[in-house]
Amino acid sequence: MFMPDFIRNLDEWIIWLLAEEFHGEATPEMIVQRSGYDEEQVLQSIGNLERMKAIRVTRNVRQAIKIEKIGLVPEGRRIHADLSQRGGSRL
Repeated sequence: MFMPDFIRNLDEWIIWLLAEEFHGEATPEMIVQRSGYDEEQVLQSIGNLERMKAIRVTRNVRQAIKIEKIGLVPEGRRIHADLSQRGGSRL
């Protein structure tokens, strides 16, 4: 559960995980399990990324507060490309 050294925060880590390990989509539980961060921190970052329009959030139909899954959108893919370049320059 080690975050690459070129990733600076949980927001970037979630983008990286979505693109590199989860093929663009994951549940918050998957992110919690893989990242090692607690659920509250992950949900806060998901909110940040949603406001940045870097991910799409699919919510439960009956309980809108419950997040079923998240997925990358074009802005998130752009951020991932920037992270890949940053990581490539440090290797």
